[in-house]
Amino acid sequence: MAHADLCADTKALTQALEEHASQADLDHEAAVQKRPSSPNGRFSRKPYVRPNSDGGAEQQRRIASAAIALPPLRKGDVMIDPLPISKEKEQLLSRTRPSWLPPKDPREEKKHLKEYQRMMAASLQAEKRRAASATQVVELKDSMNARLARVWETHVLPNWDTAIAEPRTRELWWRGIAPRSRGEVWQRAVGNELHLSEASYTAALGRAKVCQAELARLSTEQRRKRREARWFEDIERDAEETFPELRIFQAGRPMHEALLGVLMAYSFYRSDVGYSHGIHLPTALLLLTLFPLPSSSGPSSSSNVAPTFITLANLLNRPLPLAFLTADTAAIHRTRSLVLHTLSHKFPTLHAHLTAPGTDVRVDEWLDPLFSTLLCGPRGKLGVERSVRVMDVVVFEGDRACVRAAVAVLGRLESRLYGARGEVLEVLGWEGREAWEGSLGSEEEFLGGVREAGKRV
Repeated sequence: MAHADLCADTKALTQALEEHASQADLDHEAAVQKRPSSPNGRFSRKPYVRPNSDGGAEQQRRIASAAIALPPLRKGDVMIDPLPISKEKEQLLSRTRPSWLPPKDPREEKKHLKEYQRMMAASLQAEKRRAASATQVVELKDSMNARLARVWETHVLPNWDTAIAEPRTRELWWRGIAPRSRGEVWQRAVGNELHLSEASYTAALGRAKVCQAELARLSTEQRRKRREARWFEDIERDAEETFPELRIFQAGRPMHEALLGVLMAYSFYRSDVGYSHGIHLPTALLLLTLFPLPSSSGPSSSSNVAPTFITLANLLNRPLPLAFLTADTAAIHRTRSLVLHTLSHKFPTLHAHLTAPGTDVRVDEWLDPLFSTLLCGPRGKLGVERSVRVMDVVVFEGDRACVRAAVAVLGRLESRLYGARGEVLEVLGWEGREAWEGSLGSEEEFLGGVREAGKRV
């Protein structure tokens, strides 16, 4: 329609010019395809971009598009096209169509290659945006930790008794204690009502070492009759399964001896209790927070490890963890009843299923692993970061925070707990292998669930 008003000669000249321009584009594209590429797969020469009115952003997009390496020529599949490719056919090979299909029109090929480059350029830009976003999140978190640390160091710690009594300070531990302040804050929040010292740790560990040497001189049959032998075996086994993703508590790793030392010392400090499966996880959290990296004093120095032992002993001496350590039936029953009561208000359908006779699963089978590990979960399923954040609250708010966290865990895992007994225990039981990651949400989301669990309906 654009040529309708032109004379015959002018129309013929215009059409000839248009055909020449199209052929020139095709020739240019063929030359680009044959041009040698650089070792990294990109063209050795910078592509030319025509000036346009779309602005710098559009120009950058076109440059990125043109710089994308093109897909290789489709030379065939021996299973579909086993015959060798002739020279004539080789001239018609396409980058976007298999060799056994009819040749593609050059204009269509050119269009599809440009679309491919645009899509790849868009993908690269999206990846850059994701990387920038992740970097921004890390920087924001670091900035927040620095601000929190200043508050703890300049306001709370120097004025501990007064500051802790202020309602606004409670928001600080719910938001998470800054890592560089966490060790001192945990120790002061837990306290030392047992009046333990480095000498207490050294004495308890000394008794453990003497017993270990004595057991080594006994026969296998004699060792089997000694409960201390079982303690040592269980401690060694649990150390290998302590937050394996960190790779620092297993044999030969930096914090292996420190973990063994604290667990052995506590077992002989509380010889009436001995070693209880599950306490290796909160012990590991305390070591991660209070134990310095190996230095010239050595990773097993009593001055390094003693604060972890003291804090652990006082933490486990609180009513709820002590009830599970000493198998105090009445106290354990009260704790279970409180969890079930809270669960019935917050998640009534889940409560009805878990307590229904047809489910055939006892409360202790799915609830006790949470409390015996101080909410780290069986096999540390809650994860280090969330467990640390829960501990930030537990050291201040005690048993009630443990109950709220237990209900929050059950609520987050609700969709996976409506099966039969075996399915429930695969998630919550001691031997269950099903991971929790993916159901708990981010640290902030999970802590929000813990707070919500304590609010009245």
